[in-house]
Amino acid sequence: MKTERLKFVPLSYEYLDQYYEEFSEDITRYQYPDSFKSREEAERFFNWFVKLNEERTSIIFILLNKDDESFVGSIEAHGLDTDTPELGVWIAKEQHNKGYAYEAMKSFIEYLKGNYTIECFIFEVDCRNSASRKLAEKLGAVKGEHEDIVTESGKELQLDTYYIK
Repeated sequence: MKTERLKFVPLSYEYLDQYYEEFSEDITRYQYPDSFKSREEAERFFNWFVKLNEERTSIIFILLNKDDESFVGSIEAHGLDTDTPELGVWIAKEQHNKGYAYEAMKSFIEYLKGNYTIECFIFEVDCRNSASRKLAEKLGAVKGEHEDIVTESGKELQLDTYYIK
């Protein structure tokens, strides 16, 4: 899959080191997962994602710049065995504020609608993450319920659920 500026490539161990380095504390501050403490931890996470891809309940792509193939981030959909899959996207810090998340999500949503039976998409956003809130709104999402949670690692999240038709 490609957009004007991005190339979607299947999850591959070729990108493990970049994923490990870029999935930093800054990136994960408002996300359920934490940054990786070691490359081995990142590899275990990758193994789990590969398994989800193989089971076809999830699909995860690495995002690259179409022109120079530089690493941009990752996009994913989980729960593809339901009609309300959950979407996620993260963009490497040096690639922020370039519109990549919107470009990727818009294309990904179109792809998923064309290949799966979808009633709506779920996109959870920590209400303190203004960039993700703006992304949800730009995608035409409708804000639903709010939930405060504490992750296994003790991270406190203030999650708003958005619905994308």
